[in-house]
Amino acid sequence: MLVAAPSYLARHGEPRTLKDLATHRHIVFRLPGRGADGPQQFSTKGRAITLRPEGLRFNDGEAIVEAAGLGLGITQVPADDAIAGRRLVELLERHRPAAMPIYAVMPAKRLLPARVRVVLDALTELGAAVHLPARPKRRRKPTR
Repeated sequence: MLVAAPSYLARHGEPRTLKDLATHRHIVFRLPGRGADGPQQFSTKGRAITLRPEGLRFNDGEAIVEAAGLGLGITQVPADDAIAGRRLVELLERHRPAAMPIYAVMPAKRLLPARVRVVLDALTELGAAVHLPARPKRRRKPTR
């Protein structure tokens, strides 16, 4: 979701379209270890749109939310709870991208450790899509 502080919007105005974003200051996520900025993802008429704005860079999600709360620019954050209890408002809600799936990757073993099962159950209760195979897939040895 795209968010900004009311103080930022009072000084710079609220973007009404994706094109309006070109005239705004952005706070972007710097991908750790890759040295590249994370793109902003949007959806328009069922099509995915990716923008790569320049801006103030952080490699920490909490720092990005704090910077946005201080009115330093517009940013995109992955969850609704980023605006709960903070001074941020959602922008361009009609262009919110589709939710990203969450996957649990595990070794193909019959027995799943109890602590892993507890985490997966908790994620499921929170509404995350957790897909566990009915039976673990075994690697087949290549035939010659």
